[in-house]
Amino acid sequence: MIKLLLLFWFYLQFGESAKLSVPRILLPYNTGVPTNYTLEVKEGGCYKWSSSRYDLVTVTPLPSDRERASCTTKALVSAVSRYPERENAIILVEDEKSGQILRCDIVIDSVHSIEIITTTRVLFLEDAPEAFEVVAKNDQGDTFTSLAGVAFQWSLESDSLASDAYGVLRFLKFADSVYKTPATVEYWEKQNLHGSMILMEGSKTGSAKVTVKPLDPAYKHVASYDVSLVVVANLNLKPAHIYVLPGTKVKYHLELIKQGKLFQYHCHRTNIILKWLIKLLLL
Repeated sequence: MIKLLLLFWFYLQFGESAKLSVPRILLPYNTGVPTNYTLEVKEGGCYKWSSSRYDLVTVTPLPSDRERASCTTKALVSAVSRYPERENAIILVEDEKSGQILRCDIVIDSVHSIEIITTTRVLFLEDAPEAFEVVAKNDQGDTFTSLAGVAFQWSLESDSLASDAYGVLRFLKFADSVYKTPATVEYWEKQNLHGSMILMEGSKTGSAKVTVKPLDPAYKHVASYDVSLVVVANLNLKPAHIYVLPGTKVKYHLELIKQGKLFQYHCHRTNIILKWLIKLLLL
């Protein structure tokens, strides 16, 4: 019985110990707009937040409707340092009842390189837009947790003499799409600028190059980054899958999917396309 009570006490004390959403955050220094990041205690409770270096990092409690401003489970961490040198600070989070203290290490640094993260480099014509995002690293190769305070210049370039980049692709604001606007993007769209994430859709078949670089002159040393994208028609072969005997004739047709709707595809090259697709199916 005593052992069971001890095990129960141990579970209450340590089995559901609180922890922060992340143990370490890397943020770019403030070149005009502080980069923010929301830090959260996962197991609930009532916590007081403080920063070891308010000249580098500030922390602002984010109370819910049921929480006091001085005792919350979420807080907004802001990188306010205006110096490009690498700096460190600590966010301390204290449980008001138990006195348990959690910590999150904050590193402030300068962006050294960027790249575009893609899930695809092929876009369908007049289909749902795709999101493209920039990630950045410092000179040690560490990836920044957030780039919310950094504006970027996104542009399109033709990758051949035969194509018009702005005719093939176009940028789309999150506010003008069916997608929810990320908090890291909303501020910049209201300023008619671009943040670290954009939406792009294909308006004509072809290919083009997407280039991005930081907008602030403080990052003029950071090389731009580009990716080549291809826009193709979203064609659907009907029937898509059949079993036939040798010598059997099958009538195929093509459907074009545009803006979520099906259209019969009519073109003088249809027979050539069908023969090519059927050859692929028979491989």
